[in-house]
Amino acid sequence: MRKRYIYVALIFVICATILYIYLGPDLEQKNASEVARQCPQSDINCVQRALTELAKIDGPPEALQTLHQLYLSQPKLRPACFAIALYMGGGIATALPDPKKIELSPETAVCNYGFFQEYPHSFLMHGGEPAAAQTFCERVGYELGKNVPDAEAECFRGIGRGLPFISKQTTGDARAKASQATENCKKLAPRKDDYLNCISGAFNMLARESIGKNFGLSIDTKDPMWLCDAQPKGVLQDRCRGNWKWTVVATLMPLNASALSEEGFADSVPTIQEGYRTLMRTFGDSAAAYADDSIWSSAYAEARKSMAHMSENFNEPIRECGALPATYQKSCVQGFAIGLAKHGVPWQQHKQVLDFCASTIKTLPSVTASGCLKDALIYLRGFYSPKEFEPICATLLERFHLTCDALQDNGA
Repeated sequence: MRKRYIYVALIFVICATILYIYLGPDLEQKNASEVARQCPQSDINCVQRALTELAKIDGPPEALQTLHQLYLSQPKLRPACFAIALYMGGGIATALPDPKKIELSPETAVCNYGFFQEYPHSFLMHGGEPAAAQTFCERVGYELGKNVPDAEAECFRGIGRGLPFISKQTTGDARAKASQATENCKKLAPRKDDYLNCISGAFNMLARESIGKNFGLSIDTKDPMWLCDAQPKGVLQDRCRGNWKWTVVATLMPLNASALSEEGFADSVPTIQEGYRTLMRTFGDSAAAYADDSIWSSAYAEARKSMAHMSENFNEPIRECGALPATYQKSCVQGFAIGLAKHGVPWQQHKQVLDFCASTIKTLPSVTASGCLKDALIYLRGFYSPKEFEPICATLLERFHLTCDALQDNGA
């Protein structure tokens, strides 16, 4: 009798697998078509709401697979993909506040890990326990680590985004919030990468809330990097500068209510040349201290926006980077390359990164292949499975005479 039950169970599993193989992709395309029908002209707010409702019913993997399909079929949505994934993460944290019930798949990492960056953040903001968020992120690593090596660390980035704001006692004090968050990151993060991403998330969200003038915070337009200068030299200062730099950009652009959303802010970032000219006018003799951060950010935003037309011709961004003083050209191309890596077609981003850098080093003598590629490929190495990344290493050697081992993260 027991054997009969085992045979029946095996037959059920086999049939279910066959059905998924044949019907799964069609279902995702059907969902994408239905969302597109509900939301004409690629209405981002409409898409966010529709996919969040789908996630509540069928789970985040199904909704994010649908977002992947929309990315491929709706070019106007591509620059907003990260913002949509963030919105979904927030909506799911409210609807499904028990992290143990969240289903996972590699697709939940699409669009620059937006879901993983926002779900833990919103979970904490709604009163969730940091220990429960830690357990969730460790489960992410256990279930997805073989396919998406950096999924766990990016989830800890989401925890970091929430940690500065779990105590009302530090309202209005960015330094105290940063100290509280970084100490908690140290306690919660089991691995070095988890810790580094956690503190990055903390500084990033502190910058965004300062720009939005939330939690009693604001930016210092005369000294926008003050918080980073106050951090101990080393990891904390480096991670702060890498994420707090958006406050520099905010001093160069008019901020209205629409610009304070994730997508609105990305759209409002000045172009590379506009940002550089405004930086020179705004800071004068002090501009050099902020130039690399500002230029990198403008180039990154340009790459994100370029996804709407997916041009294979990179003449314009290379021209804009090349028009800068040679000192700043490397920051410019690095920002654009990492923007392509984070916001390009999921699991196809490497193609544009490699093509962009190949064109860049032919045109700009100040930029080396390693200088252009390194940060973008470190990111992609964490997004692709080792098996998927292996052919990229072969291409890197063939086209650029570089080995993947030469592009290791220095841990800063």
